[in-house]
Amino acid sequence: MNTTTLTFKTNTLIEYHAAKVYTRVIFFKVQKEIFKGYRCCSQWQVNSEMGFTVAQSHSDDSIYCDCRHFKYYGTLCRHVFTVLFNLDFDEIPQQYILRRWMRGHSCDEEKLTAFLDNIRSWKSNLLSGVSEKLDFTNKDDVLQSLVGVPRPEKIDILPPQGIRNKGCGTSKRLIGAGERAMTKSKRPKRLCRGCKELVHHDIRNCPVRKASSN
Repeated sequence: MNTTTLTFKTNTLIEYHAAKVYTRVIFFKVQKEIFKGYRCCSQWQVNSEMGFTVAQSHSDDSIYCDCRHFKYYGTLCRHVFTVLFNLDFDEIPQQYILRRWMRGHSCDEEKLTAFLDNIRSWKSNLLSGVSEKLDFTNKDDVLQSLVGVPRPEKIDILPPQGIRNKGCGTSKRLIGAGERAMTKSKRPKRLCRGCKELVHHDIRNCPVRKASSN
């Protein structure tokens, strides 16, 4: 249990109210938005195109910000807190305090126990309706059960062999210079009539003959 003392950053009534209603973890997240709204945000005129727009309805006391922080996270954003400060709110509106974030909120154990009992009862009823248990010993049995058709004894339809699509290129792969040099070095040497040495070239591409002709 965490018994550390809370540190308030704005000393506003809204922050004190948040510490009273929210759990410790959620309060730290809300406190960050309260501090940003108190220190870093400011309220502009209604027709301003800067920042986010906060709209308040006096008919039902609802408040909306187009950043949609409440929709995504379940807590009010810094923009709404800025407006609440300017409107002299002392507390967070009750409709924006979700029960799951409140202190002392716990689930109804009796309802949860009844729900689990119903699940167990449904499960037992489903299992009792099965006349025999399925015992799969190999992969083919599993596939036959999923497809609902037994595997034929003779398979007449086979995948095609050697089919080439148009534009797929040739079957020959590109050979690099290094691989060509290794393949060439493995060939037996022969006597060149140009340089009179055992080499991998002949008189037609002899470098000595080409140098003398130039």
